[in-house]
Parts: sequence; C-alpha cells; structure tokens
Amino acid sequence: MGKTRTRLAVVVGFFLLCVGSATWAHSDLGGDGWDLQFTPYFWLAALDGDSTLSGIAGSAELDFSELWDFVDFGVSGRLEAWNGKWGLFFDGSYLDLGAEYTASVGPAAIDTEVDLRQTILDFGLAYRLIQTPVGKDGTQSLTLDSLGGLRYEYLKQEAELNVAIGPFAPGTTLGGDEEWVEPFVGARLTWGVAETVAVVIRGDIGGFGIGSASDLTWNLLAGVDWQFRENMALKAGYRILDIDYERGSGTSAFGLDAQMKGPILGLAIYF
Repeated sequence: MGKTRTRLAVVVGFFLLCVGSATWAHSDLGGDGWDLQFTPYFWLAALDGDSTLSGIAGSAELDFSELWDFVDFGVSGRLEAWNGKWGLFFDGSYLDLGAEYTASVGPAAIDTEVDLRQTILDFGLAYRLIQTPVGKDGTQSLTLDSLGGLRYEYLKQEAELNVAIGPFAPGTTLGGDEEWVEPFVGARLTWGVAETVAVVIRGDIGGFGIGSASDLTWNLLAGVDWQFRENMALKAGYRILDIDYERGSGTSAFGLDAQMKGPILGLAIYF
C-alpha cells in the first residue's frame, strides 16, 4: 500500500471510529449535575500565507488537493462539561505537515518544502447567555454562549536551503520553533431549526500582541449538525483559522501570517 493510501486508510478509520466537530456543540442543558460532550475531530485544512524563516520571507502553500501528500500526522479533540449555565471546555489539536515554500533574495530563489508542526491547546470558560424557543409554534430553539480563556500555541517551521543565500550555505536549515500563551474571547450561536437539526456559528479572536502572544489570531466556524441518536450527532462545517505571529529581527526573524481553512466532518458524543 502506498504512502497516500496508508494515510487515507488511517484517516478514514479514525473518522469512522470517533471523528467529530472541532468547535461546536448542540445540546439542551437541563436537570442536575454535569453534561459532558466529547468530540474528537479531523480538519481537512489547506494553508495559504507568508512565512519568515531566519529572516527570509516567502510564501507557504498547501492546496486542499495536496493534503494527502503533505500531512504526516494530525489529531484533535474537544471536551466540554456543562453544569447549569456554566461550562468548561478543552480543545487540543496537533498537526504535522509539509508545505511548498517559495522565497527570493536578490537573484537567488528558494523553492523547497517547509516542515510545519503546530500544537494548539484551548482552556476556557463558557456561559450560556440565551436559551429560548423561537418560531411561530416554538418548536425551534436559539442559544447563545459566551466563550473566553487562554490558548497555548507551539509553532515549528523549518526549510532546508537548496542554494546559497546571503550568509546561508546550501543545506542550511532555516527557521526554528516558538511557543506562546494568549487570551481569547468569542461566542457560539446555535439555531435549532428542527428537533434534530441545528445550524451553528462560532467565532473567537485572541492574541492582541499581549506579551509573547500573536499580533492577532481569529477563528471562525459555520456548520450544521444532525442529532440522529439521543447521544450522537453527525456534523459538517467549514472552519477558518488566521494567525499573524512575528518575533525577532535580522537572521533571527521568525513569523507566520497565514490562513488555514477547510471542511470539518464528524460525530459528536454526549454523556
């Protein structure tokens, strides 16, 4: 079995077992005690933006059609725990991929692959602001949750030179890694259009250049979920994550100003 077919088999197997929604949930809170939601997920994201490695700026791209060739490993999961109107959540993801990297310095040019590894861990608190029936007969529902917390990010991006550029000889590995913690705030709107179908929109924004944080990171997801069993829901949506991070100067400059976007499919499990 080829490399691409092996990755496809792993992804499909993981999806059938437990893959789910990254950033949305559809549930009605009621009764005493805690309501738990566990949602491992897989995000089919393309990458497009600018990357700075050891002071050399260039473009980094990963088309959706190239996903199977460049993704080495990815795993993600989300856990939410609600008690009344208050909720806690944890969302973690790890992605290891290669992307095309193109840069020019004078007459010389780099056309190689950048090794990109990213870890994002969200720890946050949620509060249900609105939960009310809507529609003529009250069979639909509307909920609005406020979200806030801290996000840990680890970013590694490295590329090996195939030509000499400035002080760097062929074979030199450019780039490195950085990690930071930043605050974020957001909201999630859920419109239950039917008893088992909901439209969900979630967004958050963070960083704001505070301390070692990114200049700005924003995240947006829109999706639909279908609760086909009491404790399970199939989900489909589209997510965009935009990161603007820069540190250092000269040959130590490191940064990523890029957007990752693509569809999410999944299965959420409620306890």
